[in-house]
Amino acid sequence: MAVPSSGQLGLYSSIGTELGVSQSNVSLRSMSNSAGFSTPDAMSEFYGYSNALIIQYLVVGAGGGADYNGASYGGGGGGAGGLLYNTSYSLSSGQTLDIIIGAGAANSDGTSSLFGSIEAFGGGEGDGSPGGSGGGGSYPTTPGGAGVAGQGNNGGNRGSYGGGGGGGAGQAGQNFGTSGTYNPGDGGNGLAISITGTSIYYAGGGAGEGSLPYPEYMNRYALPGLGGGGNAFPRNNPINAGVANTGGGAAGYYLYSAYRNGGSGIVILRIPTSGYTGITTGSPTITTVGSDTVLKYTSSGTYTS
Repeated sequence: MAVPSSGQLGLYSSIGTELGVSQSNVSLRSMSNSAGFSTPDAMSEFYGYSNALIIQYLVVGAGGGADYNGASYGGGGGGAGGLLYNTSYSLSSGQTLDIIIGAGAANSDGTSSLFGSIEAFGGGEGDGSPGGSGGGGSYPTTPGGAGVAGQGNNGGNRGSYGGGGGGGAGQAGQNFGTSGTYNPGDGGNGLAISITGTSIYYAGGGAGEGSLPYPEYMNRYALPGLGGGGNAFPRNNPINAGVANTGGGAAGYYLYSAYRNGGSGIVILRIPTSGYTGITTGSPTITTVGSDTVLKYTSSGTYTS
């Protein structure tokens, strides 16, 4: 919390606490130096001052799983997990923030990923369920699920012979038949984010699948969304799951297949190295990019600022 911009200030209660100094060692001169102010020192210099550090974060929820409904009809692709990216987040000193990584599962929605109170919702199951991005429509559901505004997009609609593609963070899932009368819908693409220093796609929707009784009517397999979406080819194969730690949705299917999970989520922090404390739990992968330190969490943990 920033120092008030007007009124009476307390040397420790207003200024010292914002700078994070010990109560037994309060000096206006030393605190002015820490804040980068020039002499002469005055408490009024601190009006509106904030000791917060500006960081970047990426939070991606887990992708939605593929649906099994007991019928040999093509299923919808799972929706991608919600994606939240901020390049100017204010992080106050002395905070310990919980980091939760969402899990993907078959035949269910993905679960949320969190950075403190910031929540990226899990993707919708490939039966038209809503989520961070919506799942593609599947028998007997016709419409795709709705995505959460600011996090993802809608899933594609089901047609007579197969499922729609799952929605992605950057694009809606394709409807069944968009690329040909009897063709299942492609998953929606995710977004390319460069927080790690390299442009990488996250939160792609899963590909839709066509019906078992009518494969002769389809001249193509649906494509997964860029960003970890599950691939519809080959059928009944574990690779049709969403990719781990991308938030990608699972591909739809036309027969029971228990391993077609949505991809787990991820949380990435990019912190100026000058303000990085090194206090973490959960064993994030830590790298340096220019003047910043990048923490990549693929399992739950904490960061203390």
